[in-house]
Amino acid sequence: MADKYLISHDVGTSSNKTVLVDLQGNIISSAAASYPLLTPQPNWVEQNPDDYWDAIIKTTKHVLEASRISPQDVIGIIYTTQAMGIIPIDHDGFVLRPNISWVDGRAEIQAKKIMRKFFGEHLFKAIVGVKLMGKDVIPKLL
Repeated sequence: MADKYLISHDVGTSSNKTVLVDLQGNIISSAAASYPLLTPQPNWVEQNPDDYWDAIIKTTKHVLEASRISPQDVIGIIYTTQAMGIIPIDHDGFVLRPNISWVDGRAEIQAKKIMRKFFGEHLFKAIVGVKLMGKDVIPKLL
């Protein structure tokens, strides 16, 4: 049986990092491709989701070509991504606007309104464990 491999992508805040590993966890090849953070207004941080896909394609191609491993020998692809970002899509799956990144703080006012509505900041923190911030998903959805 031919050797088998996994490709892992870390789709991070500033770049996609990719490794090709064998089933024993040995790194065979690696690559990275960066993408920009867009700041259209103060406290806003957005990214174009197409940039993520372009970086994934570029780094996947690189690790396969650099290692001379056939795509048929890759038995799995793993993705880790940024937390708490928002990429709205329509009913057909098309992206409606840039990703509102996890570092985007535009929803601070909404976060404070939510905490006031639900018991106040101190009680909210005591119940939930943390203070709600403008970087969290729920305030951003408002």
